[in-house]
Amino acid sequence: MKNILFVASEGVPFIKTGGLADVVGSLPKCIDREYFDVRVILPKYTCMTQKMKDKLTYKTHFYMDFHWKEEYVGIMESEVDGIKYYMVQNNKILGEDSTLKTIYQPLYLLDKNNDKKITSAELKNGNIRFVRLNNSGQLELNNKSLDYPLANISYIDLNTLRRTQNAGDIGSFGYFDIYINHNYQIKKFIGQITYENKEDINRLMGR
Repeated sequence: MKNILFVASEGVPFIKTGGLADVVGSLPKCIDREYFDVRVILPKYTCMTQKMKDKLTYKTHFYMDFHWKEEYVGIMESEVDGIKYYMVQNNKILGEDSTLKTIYQPLYLLDKNNDKKITSAELKNGNIRFVRLNNSGQLELNNKSLDYPLANISYIDLNTLRRTQNAGDIGSFGYFDIYINHNYQIKKFIGQITYENKEDINRLMGR
């Protein structure tokens, strides 16, 4: 089997401004998939409809040198009509602020049942063992040496993920609500995550 990769700036059904999108959306489906593995790469634009964005799942990410800086490159994927699509995501070049996803993507991956809550069982399955309570009463995800018992955690609410107003890609930090089993009651605390360089987030998640 031979491989064919289409790389384009637009393509139906994800994004369309002209005739190119129609060609990119229709031509791959006309190629005999018994003999060819056909895939498509497109930019992930902010103006994509929410319906199409919801079809994307996180594949991987990496960093590349661009204009003397290291830029984040996220790869999302989806399959439509038997064709696999890859979406290239960058929060600066493509006009989308993906810093939040950059910081919290490993947490999203822990939510196995997609209920927007990360339970203590999901944290345990993901080998997360380094949540701790700091002196300010916040639960941090940035220090493996000071553990907080996972059994005390009810769940992390993914719907509350947020970042500070001026956080950059490196040294970014953000917050989320985390619910703790405290004196036979569930009490809300504020969680915090930080990292100083791109390796820290992978080290944080035990990768």
